[in-house]
Amino acid sequence: NGRCVAETSGNNCELHYYLANTNPKQCHPCHSSCLTCNNNDSSSCLTCEQNSSKPVFQVDNDSDVDGQCLNVFSQDQPCDEGYYESPSIQNTCYKCHSSCLRCNNSEDDDQCNQCYAGNVLILSGDRGQTLNT
Repeated sequence: NGRCVAETSGNNCELHYYLANTNPKQCHPCHSSCLTCNNNDSSSCLTCEQNSSKPVFQVDNDSDVDGQCLNVFSQDQPCDEGYYESPSIQNTCYKCHSSCLRCNNSEDDDQCNQCYAGNVLILSGDRGQTLNT
C-alpha cells in the first residue's frame, strides 16, 4: 500500500526514493546512503545524504552521473583506496588508474602515490608509475 501523487515529467518521487521502471510506475526506496538515486543499490546515488561526517560522492569516471556515497572521517584521506579527490568538484572522488592504490588527481598510470602489494613505485619527477614485481 502507498500514497498516490500526480504524474508529471521527471521524477515524482520524494527524497530517498526513485521512480522505478514498472507498470504502473512506483517509487521505490534508495539505498540508505543516498539522498536521491537511480536505483536501490549503493552505487546508484545521484546525491548523498548529509550526515555528521563528510559525505563523499565516489564515481568510476567523470562521465558517470551516479556513484556511491561514503562517510569519510579523515581529511588526510578523503577518498577510498584506488580513488582520488576531484580538484574541481567538492566532495567527489574519481577512480585512479587500476595499478594505483593512491594517486594524484588523474586516471593516468604515472600519477600513483602508492601501489598495491606486489608492485613497486617508479618515480619520475613528482609522478609515480607502478610496475609489477
